[in-house]
Amino acid sequence: MTVNVLLPSASAVGILIAALARVVWLVVTGRLVPHGQLDDVRADRDKQLARADAEVARWRSAYEYSEQARRIDAGHTGQILANVTAVAAALPAPAGEPAGGSDAAAVA
Repeated sequence: MTVNVLLPSASAVGILIAALARVVWLVVTGRLVPHGQLDDVRADRDKQLARADAEVARWRSAYEYSEQARRIDAGHTGQILANVTAVAAALPAPAGEPAGGSDAAAVA
């Protein structure tokens, strides 16, 4: 019976030491953290995303309300312009000007 069979080879020990050194390095630099801490970070991130989504929804609602008000305002402006044009056309021409106002005289 030989003793070499019972002892691990030097390359296996080297690989094990390198892996252990890598794990220690990850822990020291903060890249490897406990699962509970990772869950806390994920929960905080999810809360921030939920707040951001709520803010986006609030701004989208404000934009849609603003656009609806703008469309209503544009419709009212068109109606007012049509009414003013109808009233101006219905007014009698001033004395000494041809029918249609001064624009008609300038074109003719």
